[in-house]
Amino acid sequence: MRVNDQSEAAPAAEQPAASVGFDWKGELKGVFWLVLAVLGALSLVAKPFFIPS
Repeated sequence: MRVNDQSEAAPAAEQPAASVGFDWKGELKGVFWLVLAVLGALSLVAKPFFIPS
């Protein structure tokens, strides 16, 4: 069998050095929105239906 010509293409160039690493700003922004969503769900959904013992 013959290998498909498209699979023999040269590998893509490596990413630039600026994109290598960890996006702390983006991760912290995501954690902030996650915490905000959890607190919002607790205060808007869970707390109104809480029955104290």
